[in-house]
Amino acid sequence: MAEACCDQHAPCVTLLAQDKKAAPPVMDNRPSPAKISRPKASDTFARTRLFKLLDRARRKPLIWVMGPPGSGKTMLVADYLERRRVTTLWYQADPDDADIATFFHYLGLAAKKAVPRLRRPLPACTPDRLTDLDRYARQFFADLYARLKLPFALVFDNYQDIPAEARLHEAVRVALEMLPEGGHIVAMSRREPPASLARARLHDSMAMLDNSALRLTLDEAQGIARHRLPDRRARQHVAELLELTHGWAAGLVLMLEQADGAVPVSATTFRTPDVLFEYFAAEVFDKTDPDTRAVLLQSVFLPSMTARTVAALTGERRAGRILNHLNRNNFFTSRYDLAETVYQYHPLFREFLRSRALRLLDRDTLTSLRTHAAALLEHSGADDAALALYAEAHDWVNFQACLMRIAPRLMAEGRAQALEQWLGAMPPGDFGPSSWLRYWQASVRLIHHPADGRRLF
Repeated sequence: MAEACCDQHAPCVTLLAQDKKAAPPVMDNRPSPAKISRPKASDTFARTRLFKLLDRARRKPLIWVMGPPGSGKTMLVADYLERRRVTTLWYQADPDDADIATFFHYLGLAAKKAVPRLRRPLPACTPDRLTDLDRYARQFFADLYARLKLPFALVFDNYQDIPAEARLHEAVRVALEMLPEGGHIVAMSRREPPASLARARLHDSMAMLDNSALRLTLDEAQGIARHRLPDRRARQHVAELLELTHGWAAGLVLMLEQADGAVPVSATTFRTPDVLFEYFAAEVFDKTDPDTRAVLLQSVFLPSMTARTVAALTGERRAGRILNHLNRNNFFTSRYDLAETVYQYHPLFREFLRSRALRLLDRDTLTSLRTHAAALLEHSGADDAALALYAEAHDWVNFQACLMRIAPRLMAEGRAQALEQWLGAMPPGDFGPSSWLRYWQASVRLIHHPADGRRLF
């Protein structure tokens, strides 16, 4: 491949791309299933009081469910939509959605999953279309909504993880304006709606369930206790536990896990997640068997996992049984019933486990775990998560190999910004022996900064 173009005024990206035999192959994209899948709401206590509130909230096109982590937002909405049999497109937001092309790419995959019989693709998110985001978003959502059976809900989980400056907020505003009768947008967040949705609030197009509604009532606390603890003697302190945890669902569930359900002497207040999870560490995590603790500490490097991948990473043959136990007992582990069952830790739980792993495992073990987990993720098609772990492990050889493999696909999907961010994650100037990374760096710069792109070419 030529290092430079002889004609300084020629579009170098076109000249270099003509050598198709030398270019890396474009691979099929296999997204992380948890990002576009509704978590399974099996074996959960039905919060009928909140179901009635959501029934009333559906008089408005936008429903905003706001509360602290561990308040049960995700499982409430998942359970409600499943019981009401509402067609659902589930989208789990994360910081990578700062790249608007990433959002439209995954939402397109979610639509294909929801309506597989329709083979015609949604409008592609090419760089030229993103110069007029409003026009493209209107075309995209008009086409998307026409494919969905009413009633439907477009759900954004973990909305608070979307960066404040992300263009996704404007896309959601357009999605709301384009909604047909019978369509809804549901967002779960730890924070207030962004400024881009101020108009919806002003025009009374938004219904909100805040933490005052999400807090458990005594009847609900007793119902959860009956659901989880058949032994009546173990439920005698439910009212005290409810008061102690201020109606916080996660706190109550963890307290009920104690052998006798009694109020622990060491606990005084659980006003913050940090205090709750310190309690969890002392009273629950440290009391599990060594094999279970090992699985938890090692599997935390997988953002989503199957029993097979956890077993491959940890060497623990009982991995599936452990994950199923965590999910069945509501220990901050969601389950997704796909072709192969997928599990995912609650963000707070994962944060706690990561802090424990960093404290308890030595540096060589951590590096080995990250590299092994990244390889498993890459094999399963979760390339973004794999790249993040390769970078954490400073494994730039595998990082570059993975990035070179997926770069053509990222460009084809219009995700030039994501590619540029991954290129920028490498040590300055460390592009290795291959000139392909230089080529892709020039390609992404050529889109928005032609002079820089030509100089790099």
